[in-house]
Amino acid sequence: MALKPEKYTSTTLGIVLEPTPNISLTLDAFKIKLTDTIVNGVASATVLGDLTEYRRLITRGPADPAFPNLPGPITQITQITQINQTNHTNLNLGQTKLSGVDFDARFRLPPTSLSNITLSAGGTYFSPYDAKNPDGTFTPNIKTVNNVAVA
Repeated sequence: MALKPEKYTSTTLGIVLEPTPNISLTLDAFKIKLTDTIVNGVASATVLGDLTEYRRLITRGPADPAFPNLPGPITQITQITQINQTNHTNLNLGQTKLSGVDFDARFRLPPTSLSNITLSAGGTYFSPYDAKNPDGTFTPNIKTVNNVAVA
């Protein structure tokens, strides 16, 4: 399970307007798709829920001689009998899709003998900002911090 570099594709389109020497407006639209996102391990319940997908994350002990046709006991997931430890190896499992718009506005006040002042405001609007779950579905990440929903 060699770790691979994350990959991305990105598209950006932007415009800068300066209707007067003292006013500047910038608008940038972007779309990013990140693949092979590096995640730190997978929950044991997820691994056990899809052994076909995650069998490479399971380490088994030797087969029981009384049942030679069955695989040995799992030794690398903690929530089951005969399990010693959880393997939280970094894996290339994730995918992130996000797009949005960046906005910036600047207004330069007329200079005075004491100072030059520029007022500015800017922000970013995301729609969508979705992350792939281990089961293949996507979860929106807008209005979340550390995977916890915020108002």
